[in-house]
Amino acid sequence: MCRNEAFHPLEPYGSNPQIVNTTHLGDVACIIYPSDDQPPEMNHQAAFITAYPEPILINEDTYNYFILWADQDYLKEITSELKFL
Repeated sequence: MCRNEAFHPLEPYGSNPQIVNTTHLGDVACIIYPSDDQPPEMNHQAAFITAYPEPILINEDTYNYFILWADQDYLKEITSELKFL
């Protein structure tokens, strides 16, 4: 999931984003940091991806992963407080 998001054909994180594997509440997670050539309109956007504790069903679609997009300078601070209720 992380690699697919990081290397999307439109290159929202630039041509060479950095993927940092981590954990969140005991589950596998990753953070995607943009490369220096990230498009300016993305404005330093990074991503945090982790699996939901249980798949989420919205209408008829099932979602297995949570993705948070935020400014790279604040992403770790935000995710440190993230909990699924």
